[in-house]
This record gives sequence, structure tokens and C-alpha cells, in this order.
Amino acid sequence: SSRLGSRFWTVPEQSPFHAAKGMMVGCKAPSAGESFGVASVKAPGQEGHCGRFLSGRASSSSTAIPQDEEQIIDDAWSTAWLPGSLHLNFDVADVQPWDSGRFAMVRTIQVASRNHGFVHEMLDAASGEQVAVKQMPSDWVCACHEDFARRYPRERELPWVDVGCTSFLNSIGFPYACQLHGVFRGPRSAFVVSELASGGDLFGWSAACPEEP
Repeated sequence: SSRLGSRFWTVPEQSPFHAAKGMMVGCKAPSAGESFGVASVKAPGQEGHCGRFLSGRASSSSTAIPQDEEQIIDDAWSTAWLPGSLHLNFDVADVQPWDSGRFAMVRTIQVASRNHGFVHEMLDAASGEQVAVKQMPSDWVCACHEDFARRYPRERELPWVDVGCTSFLNSIGFPYACQLHGVFRGPRSAFVVSELASGGDLFGWSAACPEEP
């Protein structure tokens, strides 16, 4: 592979990515020793690119490229209109049972109408921190992203993609993303718990900003 720096490299020209008129770039998290593959594939007739993030354990000096390139190509060509498989950065096996004794309600911040739920401010007794909790119906969230996509094929709100994107940004130490504390599931609701942004969500904050973009 050709190195683009200490954290990035490209796949050789004989890679199937190049045959698909695409490109793969890998990046390595500086502290966690995780390597991430980012595939960008341009399908015929598509204006944009379809990306997919992969993660794999690597040493701090490794530049190993993920080995399932052909599968990435297949997925990218079949879902070229999707925003990439960011959901892969969160393992649904890590969903925890909801503990109502651990989280105490402080206030409801807003209605999450597109997700049929609410965003609450709660106190996490385990850490003593104020956290943001997005509560959504379990039958809306579904068991995983694939289940959700089958049930709601035209839906633009993608809860598992949101969770996976946040998890990926946390994993590479991106400083402007709220920390994901976990995903929990109760009898009727799913809960996404994250660091509380005291200034509100990005849309509300930017709308109130006095400066023109």
C-alpha cells in the first residue's frame, strides 16, 4: 500500500476498489491501537460516493488493510444511495438492559418527533454525571440496523447509523462529538445515553447563533 502519512494509506492499484472506480483509505486511531478502513466507491450514474467504515485490532505501528474488500464492494454497489455503513461501528451485542434505578429523570429537553420519542436530561447514578437520554419505542428502533432498514426502507432517520457514527467519532478521538455512554433497552423503549450538550443540539444552537454562516 502507499502511505499518505503516519495515519493514512491507500489500497494498491490492483485492488478491486480501483476496478470499481473507487478508493480505499485507512486510518489508525493514535492511542487505542485500532485500525479503520474507509471505503469510498463511486457507482455508475451516482453523483456521490458510498462510504463504509470497518474496524479491526492492530498494533500501534500497523498499516494492515482489512481483508474483506470484495464484500465492501458488493455492499457499496447494492446500497450506493445510502450514507455508508456507519452502523457497523456499534455492536448490537453491546446493548444493555435498561436500569431505571440507575438513571433519574431531571427534565425532558425536547420531543424527538422523527424518532417517535423524547430527549431527556437524566442523572446517571453510576457516574454522577448529567447525561442526555434519547428514548425511542423499541418497535421503532428494531433489533438492529438491518431489521430497521427492512421495516422502514425509505426512512431518513436512521437510529443505528446515528449511534454508529457517534461511536466511530469517539473511537478516533474527534473532539467535537458527544461521548456515547451506551445503548439500553427496556420492555417498551430503547435508550441512547450520551454526554449532555449544555448548549442544546447543533441545529438549535446554530439557529440561535447571531453570526451569519
